[in-house]
Amino acid sequence: MMTGDEYRDAIEKLNLSQVGAADFLGVDDTTSRRWIADKHPMPRATELLLRAMVHYKLTPSRVAKLIPKE
Repeated sequence: MMTGDEYRDAIEKLNLSQVGAADFLGVDDTTSRRWIADKHPMPRATELLLRAMVHYKLTPSRVAKLIPKE
């Protein structure tokens, strides 16, 4: 499980604020704050996405391009 400190480090490496990360991940900014404070568990898929993005140096805009437009 990704800790709040790991989440904070990951979004920092991705040049995202807490609000920017929440927007990118499709959650409320309160949820992002709860993840940082370790008050709410992060879904495993979200953790895996963030870890992969950091590892492969993928920007949020590059990942967003992978999602088909409706």
